[in-house]
Amino acid sequence: MLYLVNVGTGPRTLHLDGERDKRYVLHPVHRTPGATDRRAAEQASYDAASGRFTIPARTAVVFVVE
Repeated sequence: MLYLVNVGTGPRTLHLDGERDKRYVLHPVHRTPGATDRRAAEQASYDAASGRFTIPARTAVVFVVE
């Protein structure tokens, strides 16, 4: 599990080399249609090849390994 918080006013991208090639997905709570804050599901992302995570502004996001 990886918990990321962006308190800034714009999206942020983090490159975490130690997390490359892992099978991260957004936590199921973020993906539910009834989630109160849809920004995580719509804007957060993870690129396994580079270990890059993108987090929307003023959002807390949880990624889990499949």
